Amino acid sequence: MNKTVLLLQDWEEEDGAMIPAGSFVELDQRIADKLISEELAIEKTPEQEQEELRAKKEADRLAAATKARDMQKANLRVLSSIDREDPTAGYGKYGYGAFLKDVMDASRHGARPSDRLQVWAKQCKTKTLHTGSNLVEFDDSQGGYLIPPEYAAAMHQVQIQDSVVRPRSMYFPMGTNRIGINALVDNTHSGSIFGGITLIRPGETEQKTSTKPTFRQVWLTLHKLVGLVGVSDEMMEDSPQSIPTLLTSVFGRAVAWQEDNDFIRGTGVGQPQGILGSACLITQAIRPLQPAATIWAGNIVDMWSRLHPRSMNNAVWLCNASCLPQLYEMGIAVGTGGSVVFTPQGGLSGSPYASLMGRPLIVSEHCSALGTVGDIILADFSQYAIGGKSASGAPVMASSAHIYFDFDITAFRFVLRYDGQPLWNSPLTPAHGNTSGPFVVLATRP
Repeated sequence: MNKTVLLLQDWEEEDGAMIPAGSFVELDQRIADKLISEELAIEKTPEQEQEELRAKKEADRLAAATKARDMQKANLRVLSSIDREDPTAGYGKYGYGAFLKDVMDASRHGARPSDRLQVWAKQCKTKTLHTGSNLVEFDDSQGGYLIPPEYAAAMHQVQIQDSVVRPRSMYFPMGTNRIGINALVDNTHSGSIFGGITLIRPGETEQKTSTKPTFRQVWLTLHKLVGLVGVSDEMMEDSPQSIPTLLTSVFGRAVAWQEDNDFIRGTGVGQPQGILGSACLITQAIRPLQPAATIWAGNIVDMWSRLHPRSMNNAVWLCNASCLPQLYEMGIAVGTGGSVVFTPQGGLSGSPYASLMGRPLIVSEHCSALGTVGDIILADFSQYAIGGKSASGAPVMASSAHIYFDFDITAFRFVLRYDGQPLWNSPLTPAHGNTSGPFVVLATRP
């Protein structure tokens, strides 16, 4: 009968072969017992060794977490009345990373939330924070810890900085799931102006005829956008200071990207109505004999002429990156010669002007490919309405360790409810000339 042992010292077999210490060998029971009695080996299998190492690693990890928590408590001053009134429960001073780490520690089985986390829990219950249309208490057993709105606002700042449409639009905070915004029915200036107002010139004793504008309602209905990201326990423990930057950047940029895509290309079904599919979009015809996949200086002039005059001070140009070669080489005839339109006087060695007709040009991947409708867009987003659940439009964030508990990963989730609609329901037919509007694109160049 054989027995497996772990050598504590180098051992020479009967045939002269030397086996180094730390090796697992299977020996005859008599020889194994002799080595064990001489303290040259211990009875152990590789599986037992791995289990002991795993248990030691887990014990070391728990000891380190306990030590870190004890150090944090030792350095944490007694909560004052100011801390208890602080909307971040004092985390505003100690940092977003400290809050997230407290959440992760409290999510572990049998763990006790830190004193500061308990203060925040009480604040959540007394303030009954709104998340969507429901009142949510601070209870990890029901899905997660609510992230302080002040921290979600930081993500909102990244969202605004990366957004094209939102900072230029009209924003309406929504207390309900659906609201109607009053707008003038101003589709034509033939016979009346500004939604049905008719001006008359009565005689000295003639009766005055009253007129009134016609209104319609632009309906905004909240649609939900949800994002989820997991952060490993090791990352949280090793560098909690880096987590706020990570989450703020990832969530903020993701929301900004999706919102711009919705506001530009949204179908209006279960999502915002984008300008490219709106009823007020003007599609400018191309020039005669214009080749496929080209943008001429004449196209820019024609598009500008179809923009409503009141929008000319607010509008921006959007284009796909594939349009840039056309813009850099775009020229306009001057007599028998010509000049470039977009490239500066220093040529390609200088920076492009980044503007057309005096308005900024923004490169966006949400624009269509060169040669198709939407590859270059002229838009006045002040004529686009965005509705959101919160006053600022910031998302609601929460976290929980339960979703990926078996993987030692804490999940962070954001929920944003919003909608977007153009304020115009059709282009405007002026008293004289072509129709105009706040959103203009160039027709396909086949």
